Amino acid sequence: MFGPDGTVVASLAEDARIVPAHAQVTVTDVVSGRQHVLSAALDRQCAPFTGGRPVWDGAGLVFGVEDHGDVRVYRVPADRSGAPEPLLDGTRVVTGFDVRGGTFAFVASTPTALPELFVRDADGTERKLTSLGAAFHAAVPAAAPEHFTVRPGR
Repeated sequence: MFGPDGTVVASLAEDARIVPAHAQVTVTDVVSGRQHVLSAALDRQCAPFTGGRPVWDGAGLVFGVEDHGDVRVYRVPADRSGAPEPLLDGTRVVTGFDVRGGTFAFVASTPTALPELFVRDADGTERKLTSLGAAFHAAVPAAAPEHFTVRPGR
């Protein structure tokens, strides 16, 4: 996807020589062909199983990241002036998103809730816009999972 000024293209790329490989967010200069990886510091899969591609947010890119069973969303400056920073985290799976006019819209589910549509305003306020799963959850209450860590044997 072309950047706002048309001089760079954002994409996901992976090193096909490494299996399995993590896809990384890149920008490629359209004149020189020079490619820069923007997400390498995360050491995470930037092509989540839920799909998605990086989207432009002004001079930055917003993209999904798989992390311990969750799909979170990060933002990174396209000019490489900073490291990726979380935009949305927590225990949830984000399955789609877009940014327009300072508002970040996304669809997310949790271990106890079906997917719903949310918006996150520029000030960080999150609002749920739909309640499509309310009737189902009223009829079939979900049991909250318990997080645990297994330590390697001695």
